[in-house]
Amino acid sequence: MLTKFVQAIIDGLASACSAVVGSLPKSPFESLSQLPIDNNILAFVAWLVPFPQIVSLLEAWVVCVGVYYVASIIMRWVKVIE
Repeated sequence: MLTKFVQAIIDGLASACSAVVGSLPKSPFESLSQLPIDNNILAFVAWLVPFPQIVSLLEAWVVCVGVYYVASIIMRWVKVIE
């Protein structure tokens, strides 16, 4: 009886988490790269400076730094590093 209740709570939390994650966009920067540019000067600047590539590299850098810090925190909890 207790195991079925705990399993129902876990299933409810899992479905709620999957609904939240499913509602998120694949990339928060996707809409930035699809902005229409009407001004000729802005079009030239966008041609001269590759904003979509810069945003993609910045996104990858933030993910890498985040993974490093999360791994560092986990290793400190496990006492692998000081």
